Amino acid sequence: MDDTSFRAAVVCQMLGSTTRYRIVKLLVEKRMTPGQLRKALNKRASVISHHLAKLRNTGLVRFKREPDGLIY
Repeated sequence: MDDTSFRAAVVCQMLGSTTRYRIVKLLVEKRMTPGQLRKALNKRASVISHHLAKLRNTGLVRFKREPDGLIY
């Protein structure tokens, strides 16, 4: 499998999770904090943190440290 095909497979796998898909969809619309994502998706903070870590590790989301915390 070439690099492009591998990357495409990873992206599909990441977005195969409903929660990760919804996180990416929200972040496409606007930058959000983990707390805002938690409220928008009605999920526990640990769930949001878990999915954000997976998305960060694959390069699908980035974050910036702001005085009030992380913003994605």
